[in-house]
Amino acid sequence: MILQHNLAKNLLLSIILLCCFTANGHNIIYSSRKNDFQNMNFDVNSSYDGGLVIKIFDDYNNNSYKAIQTLLPNGSTIYIDLKFTDKSINVSRIFPLTMRLYFLFYDDIVDGNKQVSGMLIDWNNHVIKEQYDINFEAKDSFTLSINSTLQSVFSMVDGSFGFVTSEVSFDVYNLLNTSIPTIYLHYNFLSFSTFNISEKFLLYSAKYVNNLIYISCSSSYSEDGNVCIMTLGENFTKSIVTTYQIDFLSSGSVIKLNIRYMNINLESYYILPLFYGGSIITSWTNDENKIAGYIGEGNFSNLSGHIIPLNSNEYEWGLNQIPNFSRAMFDTMKNNTYILYVVYDLNSWDIFSINVEKFRNDFGYENPNIISTYPNINDTISPRISSISITFSNQISSSLNKLSIYQINTTTKQSMLRQFYYGNSENCTILNNTILCNISSSIINRWDSSYVIVVDNNFVKFASTGEPIYGIAENIWTLNTISQTKPEEYSGSATVIVRLTQDGTDAYNSLTQLGKSKFLNSLLNELIESIPTTPERLHLTNRMQYDPSKSPSQYLLQIEISAPTNHYQTSVSQIINDMNSLIINKDTSVISINNHTKYLDSSYGVALNVNFWDEIKFKLLELSIGCAVLIIIALMAHYIYPKGQSFMIFTMAFILFDSVMDILFIVENGNDVPSLYLPSIIIFGFAVLFNFAAAIILISYELYSNNLFSKWVDKYANIIPIFVILSGSNVMILNCLTSNFGGFELFNAPFLNSTRNWIFWGSIFKTITENIPQFIIQILYFQNTVKYGVIPFLTLVTGSIVLLNDMILKFFKFFNNRYRLFELNLVNINNERRNSIEKSY
Repeated sequence: MILQHNLAKNLLLSIILLCCFTANGHNIIYSSRKNDFQNMNFDVNSSYDGGLVIKIFDDYNNNSYKAIQTLLPNGSTIYIDLKFTDKSINVSRIFPLTMRLYFLFYDDIVDGNKQVSGMLIDWNNHVIKEQYDINFEAKDSFTLSINSTLQSVFSMVDGSFGFVTSEVSFDVYNLLNTSIPTIYLHYNFLSFSTFNISEKFLLYSAKYVNNLIYISCSSSYSEDGNVCIMTLGENFTKSIVTTYQIDFLSSGSVIKLNIRYMNINLESYYILPLFYGGSIITSWTNDENKIAGYIGEGNFSNLSGHIIPLNSNEYEWGLNQIPNFSRAMFDTMKNNTYILYVVYDLNSWDIFSINVEKFRNDFGYENPNIISTYPNINDTISPRISSISITFSNQISSSLNKLSIYQINTTTKQSMLRQFYYGNSENCTILNNTILCNISSSIINRWDSSYVIVVDNNFVKFASTGEPIYGIAENIWTLNTISQTKPEEYSGSATVIVRLTQDGTDAYNSLTQLGKSKFLNSLLNELIESIPTTPERLHLTNRMQYDPSKSPSQYLLQIEISAPTNHYQTSVSQIINDMNSLIINKDTSVISINNHTKYLDSSYGVALNVNFWDEIKFKLLELSIGCAVLIIIALMAHYIYPKGQSFMIFTMAFILFDSVMDILFIVENGNDVPSLYLPSIIIFGFAVLFNFAAAIILISYELYSNNLFSKWVDKYANIIPIFVILSGSNVMILNCLTSNFGGFELFNAPFLNSTRNWIFWGSIFKTITENIPQFIIQILYFQNTVKYGVIPFLTLVTGSIVLLNDMILKFFKFFNNRYRLFELNLVNINNERRNSIEKSY
């Protein structure tokens, strides 16, 4: 379990410890005099990124660890109780890789055999990877023979972890009856992306050496890749120890091997590389006349230190004031802080921190490889800059990791990701030692706001060796935007459309009605935070439809953007531009990491609702021209034969046009609103079948019952099938045959009155079962769609005209028939009266 202490309390504690309690010029972090870690037995290490790691031994076993406590640079502490693993009682070695990651080694029993295994854990008590078998050849493992020892585990810049092992072999020469030792130093690395362990690479070998006194390995944070500093004792001349520096690439290639230090007396020493170049030497006298690279239990004195600069002579620095001691450990941090843990006796100890001189320039980025950036650290800039750049000390090439831009919430102080770019992105270009990345204007887009840019390790590489370059950590490269002084250009409210991806559409369709509502609300809230804008500016209209241009179907959503309430709020047009940019660049923006906005289609972006008039005006012009032509034809027909129903051509044309539009609507737009698709097909299909069947029945009835019609049919036999087919749209088409249009005999079919009545009642049935339901469907479609197109509009217009025409004609015909019936009854009554009067005379 991780215990996160109160940050303010620990910051205060750290300030007191680092500033107030000092001994001989060295800052005391922890001390037995302050009753720190009472009744605890522990070791001390540091992580390269600035964590002071206290490794606490088991209460009953000094060869096993029970917990880890890490003091973080911000003053807070992390406590990891190793009981969360089954192997905790056997943890024999701990390698702090970073403040967040720790490599544990533990004794294990496999198939009755004892072996040493490794486990990678994080500070949240999560096992990242376990069962790194270091005894048997297998994938994800490396082998330690009987004479092999794991010497070092260290973090590499690209996030991988290096393992350095030593092995001693003996060659027996019978002539001299002697055995000659040979020492080998090997290197493997664990890829953090795949969790696979590489093959073994040879770093160093030497004969007549079997005493590896100590070794320290780390990343060199330079184009040389990694460095191991080791001290060897010769087998035959035990008083001579030599320190070597091995520079090697992450691929395992050794590029340099230098002698760094040589000692010919019994003084022991330990050399550590420094992040900003050079090395630090810790030396001491072993009162028991033993040479050792680790100050274990014993009697020691004369603890002193030396610095080896990059390009000058070694010089001494003040560790010689520390008195006699029995045990010590030392380490270095990335910020050139030297950590020293000294045990004076059973009850007295101190943990010191000492700042060491930097031999490479630090321009404020805590990275000697970076010279400058644009914008600079803590710059105050105008919003909507179009690019950022970083200049390095060496020529660079692109790599795999990313640069991320965050906005800082001024209230919560939390950072929110705005956008990220990979080093090999097409948005980034490299010129010699500078990388320039173009950024969208929607990223740094708010006045009077704070932003921070974080550069991952391995964002770029050294061009000369391909080694990854250390990046820029959090809270270093910070920016501020200026306050707004001029009002925004005003623009009124607008309605825009976004589209879900196919995965988003499937996810939405799989939800319940309540789940769908939550999905849309969450998507809107994430979009508001991503832009960012205030919640009252964005609203869902709750209109959705399938995009008719996409197959498989994808949903279109309609969003309303409210006008600003004052001139200093972001304009509607700017919100639209920001939203569109975020969605189009979704793969590198915050849109892609949210749970719901990740379903927005980047190929669609944001579409404004088009001006509907611009879309339909030419269609209406064509329709008007068609109506004008029909009027001319009707007038000519009336001129030729005034008694004919000349304007019947309008009824026929609108009926046929309406049927064509109904078909186009179902084919092109029927599935836009899924709930209306099936009803549209059923209503239209039933109407066609009914009208077609009614036309066949009525024509057959006329042929069977009306000789005059049969004679008429003999003349126009080729025309009848056409009108029967056309009557499938509306049985009223048959009335055209009795309209006497233009006096043509073709339009003077002698229908029986009963047939005319059946056509009348059939058209009423058609109006009730098709025209009215289709009109309702068109209204519902209009209310529920996002993009209202030409076909639905013309379908609604023609359907409305046909329905209105039917209702008016039926109304007048109904009352005309009633009036004629009334007149007929009146004539009959008058005739009866006349007959009765005549009979009375």
